[in-house]
Amino acid sequence: MILVLKDGQIIERGKHDDLLNKQGFYYDLYMSQFKKQEEVAARSD
Repeated sequence: MILVLKDGQIIERGKHDDLLNKQGFYYDLYMSQFKKQEEVAARSD
């Protein structure tokens, strides 16, 4: 279970895949960190 906090408040909760599917705050945070890594890896191929 992942709890997503913003300004000290829980704004989302759930499993990783469920939170990604919701495309909310967790999704935006995840994509901002890991999408760039995936793009770099794709260019390396």
